[in-house]
Order: sequence, then C-alpha cells, then structure tokens
Amino acid sequence: MLQRDKTVSIAKGIAIILMVLAHTRFWFYGAWYINMFHMPLFFLLSGYCFKDKYLDDFNDFFVKRIKGIYFPYVKWCLVFLLLHFFFVKFYLIDEAQYNSSQYFSKLIGIFTLNGGASQLLGGYWFLETLFWICFISYFWLKVSRNPLLGVVVMGGISIILLWRGWSVPHLCIGGKEFLASSFYLMGKFLKERSFYFRCNWIVLLFSVALIAVGTLYWEMGMNGNRMCWWKVLPYFVTAMLGINLVISLSKYLDGRWGSKPYVKFLVDAGDNSLTILTWHFLSFKIVSLLIIVIGGLSIDELSEFPVITRYAQMGFSLLYFVVGIVVPMVIAKYNIFKILR
Repeated sequence: MLQRDKTVSIAKGIAIILMVLAHTRFWFYGAWYINMFHMPLFFLLSGYCFKDKYLDDFNDFFVKRIKGIYFPYVKWCLVFLLLHFFFVKFYLIDEAQYNSSQYFSKLIGIFTLNGGASQLLGGYWFLETLFWICFISYFWLKVSRNPLLGVVVMGGISIILLWRGWSVPHLCIGGKEFLASSFYLMGKFLKERSFYFRCNWIVLLFSVALIAVGTLYWEMGMNGNRMCWWKVLPYFVTAMLGINLVISLSKYLDGRWGSKPYVKFLVDAGDNSLTILTWHFLSFKIVSLLIIVIGGLSIDELSEFPVITRYAQMGFSLLYFVVGIVVPMVIAKYNIFKILR
C-alpha cells in the first residue's frame, strides 16, 4: 500500500494544502467538510510510518520524537514569543502585550507542550497532540502488539474522557489525544495488513456523500473544537472514508502522473508540511495588508485572525490560499531561516 513511493508525501501534501484552504475562511461549510478527515490523515500516516524496530529500542524512538517534534515546537514557539511585542505593535495579532507573569506562563506552556504557541502558530496544536500520541501508542504496542485492539481501546477511552470531561492535569492529554491515537494505531494496523487503498466510483460517491452528511450532523474538529463523546464513532468512520479518498488519489497520481510538475509540487508540499504549518498564518498577513491598502481600511483590521473574513468570502480567499502555500514553500526551498535550524 503506502510505500515510500511518494504516496505518503503526496497524501501529506494534499492534506496540508486542504488545511491552508480551510483556514482561508473561503466557505464555512467547506472548511468543516475538510475538518472531517484532513488531520486524522496526518495521524494515520504517522502511525503507518512507525517502525517495529523501535519496540526494542525505546531510546532511539524517544530521541527521534524529541528531535522531530519537540525541538521544532519549542524552537518556533520561543521565536514567536520573543517577537510577540512586535506582532502586537504592528497589528499582526489580536492580543495585548504580555506582562512578566504572562511571559512566564507562556514559557511553561511551551516547554510542557500545553498551549504555549502564539496565535500565529495556531496549527501547532497538532505537534502537541502528535508528541503525546506517539508515546501513548508506543506503550500500547509495547504491551499488546495488537494495533487493531488499540484502535478500539483508544476510541473507547476517548469517548469516556469526552463524556466525563476528564483530562490529565497540567498536560494536553484528554479525549482528543486518545482519539488521535486510534488513528495512529489504525495506520500501524493497515501497514501490518498491507492494506491496499482503492476507491471506485461507487465508493467515491458514497464517501463524498457521507462526509457531507457528517459535516451537517456530527462535524467535529480534531483541534478540540466541537468535540463531543457521541460524535467519536461516526466521526471516525467518515474520517476513514476521507482518508481512503486522499490516499487512493495519491496512489493514482504517483502511479499515473508521478513525473508531472503538479505531482512533484504535492510531494514537496508534503515533505515541507511543517514549514507550511509554521508560516501560513503569518503569510496570510501579506494579503490582509494588501486588502487594507487597496480598500483604504484601518490598519487595525490587520489583526483579524486568520484572515479578514468578509473579504475572504468576497473572493480574496483564493489569494490567501496561494500566498499561504507559496510563501512557506519559498522559505523551505531557499532555506531562508537556516540560521534557526
């Protein structure tokens, strides 16, 4: 199924592009539709890429997660925290200046992965969640070696925690993290079974329709928005249908048009998904500033997050989308911030 034949990178590229599109506020229903599967796809692909060798070498697993998730999270959160004064002064965020106590609280939040990220790093909740679920899933696999049972157990724990409103004190571990772990373990299970994703026209139409129905009746965001215990099961089902669509498309593109420029672009986007995640909100401000200059708006409107909504819904969402993808890709291509690597 998903070998390193670029299918994973293409799927990640599609998912990160959909994420940027959702953040442009192009259409609220459209954004909710995307939310039904794009972040679960990232969690599932992470589980798919899990290597069994780690089960006998926790130190290697731990070091790779620290380097690959924790360090980038802390680094960029600290950079954006240091720039907070300038972000407020130049209307880039809709927040007040921090006092010393608030700075200290943010520092603690950054080092404990507990909501310390700047508004402009709003997507970093994904790194917080991914870090914890890697270890939750690891210890399950270490004890059980049965990822499918883990999918059921983690889903059940998620339902209970969301129903009771429980979470681990002082850490971002609750129903969201256990639901994400179920997707992670599903990815591991599918890899073990060499599951072949495919999507004929009947499955395609059924999936698109059911996701649309789900968007109306059990829409839920993996970032914690509108999460509810009774939505977990239907959300999981519709998310898997959306994941099947994206991965099937990715396999098709790689197999049929893998050498085409647009497929290579998807591969590059997938391989640089963290860069896009980091910089797309700040890139949006370029478009917002242009709108302010053209429309003669107050500079205060630059702080509207993530975009100037009324203009985005008038057609500027396309420009937000293009800039939100292209600017981070340029940053990645030319290694503009290599000094901070």
